[in-house]
Amino acid sequence: MLFRSGCGTGAQLERLAGQTRGLLVGVDISPVSCEAARKRLASAGARAQILARDILDIEPGKLGSFDLILHLGVIFITPPPVRARILEIIGKCLAPGGVAILSYYAGELPKRRADIHRALRVAVDPESDYATQIATARATLAGMHNEHPPGTREYALLDLALKQTAAQPDKIFFHEALNQAFEPMDTSALEAALAPHGISFLTYLDAPQVGVAPTSRSEEHTSELQSPMYLVCR
Repeated sequence: MLFRSGCGTGAQLERLAGQTRGLLVGVDISPVSCEAARKRLASAGARAQILARDILDIEPGKLGSFDLILHLGVIFITPPPVRARILEIIGKCLAPGGVAILSYYAGELPKRRADIHRALRVAVDPESDYATQIATARATLAGMHNEHPPGTREYALLDLALKQTAAQPDKIFFHEALNQAFEPMDTSALEAALAPHGISFLTYLDAPQVGVAPTSRSEEHTSELQSPMYLVCR
């Protein structure tokens, strides 16, 4: 059995449907996304279940036990209560010998980007329209190079973080840079949250620099994936 939280329009589930034989369960908060996922997985028949649910309303005990759990590109843009519930679900639903694959922002560079995001959110009026918020944030971003003198390590790190943030398409830029919940995670904190469930890290996988990161309504947005991916197992 395979479980995908934040399944979006079902692109990953569709690929895995052709590689597995068990039950496939996807959850997403967007009804639009879930309907697209159901259509995409129609050929999988009854073994594919897509639930349009808020993760906070899901009882782990009612989901079942899964050999593989995918949680990619979600945990770093969710508020703390949602983050905690996600880890609880992984902890309670991963079968003995099962594997969970998680991606999240961690390390010095994502922390620098998180600092930039916080500064942008202060500069933007959250009551203004989408286009105005984007324009204000990008103008603010363009003036941030003067925080450290050129030639220093701090400047180089800031410069890279600014370039990565500026290179994002508007929809991803809005989704991450102006998202109040955006927060990189310490690996030790993630490990501590899963340890009570008997889950530990198995290995680390480098995430690609650039890849497709579907939003809840689309599958065509390209985003920089700076989040490392970990395999964890019980």
